[in-house]
Amino acid sequence: MAPRMVMPFSSICRASTPLVCSSRAPGRVLGATLRCMAAGSVRVMIVLPISRAWYFEPRRFSSIARKVKKALAVADRVDGGGIVDVVLYGVSSQQKGSESMVVHTEVSSKDLDQWVNDWAVRPSAPRGLFGDHTPVNKFEEHFGVEDDYYGRALPGLIVDEIHRSTMSAKGDHFVIFGLDWGRGLKELVRAVIKLDRPDIFWQFFGDATDIDHHDFWGRDNLKRGGVAPNIWAHLNTYWTSRSITRGFRKWRKARA
Repeated sequence: MAPRMVMPFSSICRASTPLVCSSRAPGRVLGATLRCMAAGSVRVMIVLPISRAWYFEPRRFSSIARKVKKALAVADRVDGGGIVDVVLYGVSSQQKGSESMVVHTEVSSKDLDQWVNDWAVRPSAPRGLFGDHTPVNKFEEHFGVEDDYYGRALPGLIVDEIHRSTMSAKGDHFVIFGLDWGRGLKELVRAVIKLDRPDIFWQFFGDATDIDHHDFWGRDNLKRGGVAPNIWAHLNTYWTSRSITRGFRKWRKARA
């Protein structure tokens, strides 16, 4: 099916096919099958970088597969309807000029294994001289099969996709945003503040050595809602569904 422009999400429906946004062609969707969710429930979204090869090794604690599984546990904890939006961001190796790309999918517990096979592994990763050829999966169809995904998606592109996909939905939105880089953090946080969406809670996480240069998150207690009540940061790549929802629960209680 030919790509077409994304329509805004309704208050009770979300796309079951991937939304593909890039710095060259923002806001495009492959197909447009919608499925419904309960209105008023918390919408959980996890945003993850694709910039390191070991993210695609499901047994690793830092893998995309493990993080998505944890996000599903978060959805269960906060009444997220058993569904999680997954946004993968990085640079497509298929395009010249390092094209930033954001791919928006969704997953439930019952289809997690299939989602991992489609999006969280790299079948064409180097297998040695005599390795068997493996057909590409959905991830490689979008981002390419080369061994270089080390570019960074533009902060504005990511924030715009999150805004666009939630602007018509009712209820609260819990965005768990994975970071593995320090550059552009100021621009990213400014974009979130400028967006001025009081219905979205932004929970950033990442290793402190990568994302806390010069005590960035400690200034004005930014990491604990000191600058904006809906922005928190967890300075560790490891988290549990309980620890990562602490700020969200506090924020939501204050809004009640």
